[in-house]
Amino acid sequence: AKYPDRIYAGVVQQNAEGDLDAVVAVCQSRGRPVIKHENSGKGLFENPNNCKEFNQIRMIRMDVSEAAGPVYARGRQPELLEDNDDFCMQIDAHTIFKKDWDVMMLEQWG
Repeated sequence: AKYPDRIYAGVVQQNAEGDLDAVVAVCQSRGRPVIKHENSGKGLFENPNNCKEFNQIRMIRMDVSEAAGPVYARGRQPELLEDNDDFCMQIDAHTIFKKDWDVMMLEQWG
């Protein structure tokens, strides 16, 4: 994205015990690891290293035993929207983006 600060990701995560959390993975890849609070259930994290993306990822965390497949997960996505969101684009995990895709999308919209 040309303007990554404008982008928020919503993730419906269906993980098994021991799987890496999406927020943890992103922040680790940026060299700014987060810390999980002990006994926090489905993931309350602290952001002591100021991972920029930490506040740009909205999560629904489910145990794999709660998972009911991709259609169910897609159906939960609207729960992650906020009233001030101007656009929503739903993608699959294997989507590949072009450079400056966010600007191209807005140009096509307008």
